[in-house]
Amino acid sequence: MTNYKFGTGRKIAAIVSAMLLATAFATPAQSAGVKYSVYQKTLATFSETATTLTSQQRAQVKAAVDANPTAEKFICTGIRYYSQPMSINIMVRKRAKAACEYAKQLNPELSTWFQNKPTQAKSYAGKVLLTLKKPLVTSYTGISYADGITSAEVVGWVEAAIAEMKKPPSTYMGMIWPIGTALDDEPDPGVFGGDPFSEYSDVLSASEITEASNYFRTWQTSAAAKGCDQSAAELSEGADRVERWIRGAANVATAPDSCFDARASTVAWTAEQSKYDAKTTFFHESYHGMSNYLLRQCSPILRIEEDQMNHVRWFSEGTADYFGHYMAAKDEGRTDHKQRLLARLATSLATEPNMTLDSNTYPQAAAMILMMERGLITEEKLVDGSYFNDCNWISTFDPANEDMKYIFDNFSNIESSGGVYSYTEQAING
Repeated sequence: MTNYKFGTGRKIAAIVSAMLLATAFATPAQSAGVKYSVYQKTLATFSETATTLTSQQRAQVKAAVDANPTAEKFICTGIRYYSQPMSINIMVRKRAKAACEYAKQLNPELSTWFQNKPTQAKSYAGKVLLTLKKPLVTSYTGISYADGITSAEVVGWVEAAIAEMKKPPSTYMGMIWPIGTALDDEPDPGVFGGDPFSEYSDVLSASEITEASNYFRTWQTSAAAKGCDQSAAELSEGADRVERWIRGAANVATAPDSCFDARASTVAWTAEQSKYDAKTTFFHESYHGMSNYLLRQCSPILRIEEDQMNHVRWFSEGTADYFGHYMAAKDEGRTDHKQRLLARLATSLATEPNMTLDSNTYPQAAAMILMMERGLITEEKLVDGSYFNDCNWISTFDPANEDMKYIFDNFSNIESSGGVYSYTEQAING
């Protein structure tokens, strides 16, 4: 979770949501047939010559049918070892037929198909594999409570970010609400349950604050809950946390992921921030929200405490900020995002010459450009989230690596000629 100060405005009434069957509303250029999710289950082992189902196998078929009520196809595959005689085909085919016939009894509307296939994996010989295919249902929603940004725009930003991702979550929600000006200069973690945000003045009325809080809670405990393993109590606790931010006018911008398949971007838009700030921040947080393996997800996989991996957080922040400006430029029909990032850093270095790569997202986002120039990353893989589809990025972009040491030492070597910013030839080729 990242903590930035971004937001402004007042309430807009419209709520726009997109509950879509994967490609039902896609443009012709995007449509390549309906996308499916697949559920597979191998039935318990049959006795040597049996072709009927045991009570255990019937229970397994029933469990598969019950768990997939929207399945369009129920395929039963009898498996024989490739070197077995063809007569075995008949036996495994009968087993597959028995499984599909029972599934059809349970749900007469189900489309079933039985078949037999050879395998070179002895462990599967003689078994029946159930395969259920169902349309992948996605839910991409958004709402704005701020004057100057409509709910339709927020939905559009969510869908635009999702469209870039190689492996996006199936459920995503974007939410923006306005806050005013800072009440003090220091964070107030005591107000926000330990979260290090600052209190701002209210812009929304009491009833609007309640409406915004309830909107997130309803999403978290209904739409998000459909794809989550978390308990109702855990999801409600997460909604409590967001409600504290909204009611306390926290300067929050973060991606509270309810679970792996259901995530969100939430941005409080402050009175000092422009709409461009809000847009880039929203895309920044959406990149975090749509990244599958950040430090929190990788910690249990790698068996390393999250805080012990903070030294690589620069890469996740730099990629997210780069994405924020890339998407904002794309939304506005521009291609000057790299120039803006380099100019921003050059301007900052003029007043803060001792800035390091760990300082903030200004050098981190610009460093992505140097890494592209040196062939260490590609813009395509950055934008589609590929670097965060596993945990390898944590070792690849460790500052202790020689390639990364070079980036840390040379990220500030920017020059300007005729108003055009670039990394120096020495920085690129050194």
